[in-house]
Parts: sequence; C-alpha cells; structure tokens
Amino acid sequence: MKNTRVTARRILQGGAAFAALGALGVATALPAAADTQTVGWAHANVADGYGIAETYITPQGESDSDSSGYSGALDEYFSIEASTSAAVDGNGATSTTTVASASIRLTAADVEEIIAEAQDEEDGAESDEEPSDAPSDEPAEEETDAEEETPAPGDGGGEGDGTVETPPAPELTDPPAEPTDTPDADAGDTSADDAVAPLVELGEDDIDLSSAGDEIVLSATISGASVTTTQSWNGAVTHSVDPGSVSYEVNELDAVIGAPYQEQGTYTSDDAGFDWDDAYTALLVDITVPGEFEGGYVLGVTYASVGVTGEDPGNGGGDNGGDDGGDGGDDRTPPSRDAAELPKPEPKPTEALATTGSPLAGLIAAGAAIAAGGGAAAYLARRKKNAADASAESSEG
Repeated sequence: MKNTRVTARRILQGGAAFAALGALGVATALPAAADTQTVGWAHANVADGYGIAETYITPQGESDSDSSGYSGALDEYFSIEASTSAAVDGNGATSTTTVASASIRLTAADVEEIIAEAQDEEDGAESDEEPSDAPSDEPAEEETDAEEETPAPGDGGGEGDGTVETPPAPELTDPPAEPTDTPDADAGDTSADDAVAPLVELGEDDIDLSSAGDEIVLSATISGASVTTTQSWNGAVTHSVDPGSVSYEVNELDAVIGAPYQEQGTYTSDDAGFDWDDAYTALLVDITVPGEFEGGYVLGVTYASVGVTGEDPGNGGGDNGGDDGGDGGDDRTPPSRDAAELPKPEPKPTEALATTGSPLAGLIAAGAAIAAGGGAAAYLARRKKNAADASAESSEG
C-alpha cells in the first residue's frame, strides 16, 4: 500500500509538470499579449464642421484633451455660439458640444426667399431624375443660315436692279407741346415707387419697418442645449443630450421650433492601423413654419472611440500640439484620425409646403398697408404690446 501511494503521488506530480510545459508551449506559439495596444480617441464639433476639439490617438494609461468653440452664422438666417471639448483619460474617451445660444431670425422676405430656393431645388431634382428627350432644333438653324445668305434689295448695283429708295422723313410743322405742369417733389409723389413706402417708426412700441418684407416675423433662440458621447475602456457607451430651452421673441407665423433632439449610433471601422469601436451622438433641431416651409439644422456632433490593434504604431499619445519635448522628432508625433471619414448626421432638408391658408400673404398685405399709411402699424403695435403685457402678467402670477 505504501508503494502505491508513492506511485500515485509521482504520477500526479508528473501530470502537473506536463501541464505546465504544455501551457508554456501554447504561450510560446501565440503572439505576445504585450504587443496588443488599446487606444482611445474623442472628437466634438459645432454644426458638423466648426469649432473642432479633437484628441490624438491616445494609448490606455495616457491622457490627452482639447477644447474649442465657434460663434458665427451658419447661414444668413441662423447663428450659433457653442463650445466643444474632447478628452481621453483613465475613464476612456468622452466629447461634448454645448450650445450657449442658437438664434433664427426671419423677415417676410426671408420666408419668401427660402420657399423659392426650396422650390428651385425640388424642380432641379425632378429635372435630374427625368432628363428631357426633346429632339434638337437643327432645321431652325438651317433656316437661319438661309436667311443670312439672302441678299438685301439693291445689292446688285445700277439702275433697274431693284434698289428701293427710302422716302424722306416728313417735316414736323408743329413741335410737340412742352409739359406745363412740373411735379412738386415736396407735394408727394404718387408713382409706383410709393407702394414700398419709407420707414414707419413707432418708437413707443419699438417697431421699425421699412417695408412689408422687412418686418421680422420670426425671432427665436435655443439656449443651454448640449450633447455628449462617452465610451469607457471596457466598451460601455453612453449617449446624453440636454435639449435646453426655446424662447420666441417674435412669432407672427406660428412657427414651431422643436426641442433639440439626438441622433446616435455605434459602428466599427478600421483607421490608422487600429480596429475601432466608434460611438457618436448628434444634436439636431427642426423648424416648421406652417403652410410655408420646414427644415432643420445640425447643432453639434460628438464622437468617442476605443481601438485595439496587434501592431504597436510606435507613437503614443501626448499633448495636443504635437510637441514631443524636442528630443523625439516627427516619428514621435502622436497619430490622429481623419474625421471626414466618420458618419455624418443629416438634418431635415428644407422643403416648401402648401401655401393654402398661409398667414404670410396676410402679413405682407398688412405691411403694404403700413407703407401706404394705413392702420396696420397700429394694429401690429397693439398686438406686440398686448403680447408683452400678457407675458408680464404671466411672470407676475
């Protein structure tokens, strides 16, 4: 029995040694785990292209950050002021775009221009889809050439060649009468130019109109909206949006500016030698003027990504200026990504709506009445004052 116990012990010891050798052999056959590198990257922008904040591709265990912002017009009707930030740190990658304010300001003439542009784009799209098959007008060109080759009467020269003499102009026995009444500039001109009359100022109600088209019909502001994308080193993704608030200073067209909303997604990509798990969140807003048009804007986009590769790129993270301390050269410059290859959010396209029952025509007519000295100015002034009083009473209540 004693020998049996010793033999069993030796067998177990030998099996353990064999297992250890086998594990060593497997480990030798596989790539070294130390060669695999995990990195992070973050990017934020304003309106899908402005005020970019972006980190370098940064290895886990290191950090990088950037901040920026933008203040200006996205088009002649819409302006924005926003800040951006991007960071890779011990928690992973995160990026944020914060909209301090975004304002839309439209006159009646602006609305008409937007509708016309939208209709032109729709007509152009239809033209591209349905090319014209009309035959070319070649016979007309031949006829034109024939007319050009026909000699004019009298070109042959000499008598009897069909020359037509031009009769002398008749004499004017009575010169035209000179006008006796000269318009008095101070007496007021009743020409067509008066249809778009000069400035009508109503100082007590803070209304300044130069014509029906110059009357502000929509003035609104979005404040305090923000969007953030976060991805941890273990791949957990968070999308967050604060819609902020929308306020209307003038809204004669019953326009609706929806609360800013998010478009989000995750996807995989291969860029700069890394296999990426990418996440993005976009902040958008839609604007509708009933009976006139609808469309949208991108307020900001944020990206947060974590990548893994079996190849060490040999140039890890660093500060966001590409400065390696002066002793590494260009081969130590941190790598970056091409943001142009990333998914882009698509705002709602601007489309003209049916104008039946639209209030725009009534506003323009009211503006024409103002220009003609009618009572519409007083009406608009009272309307604005009543709205202000109602707002004040609501605040006090």
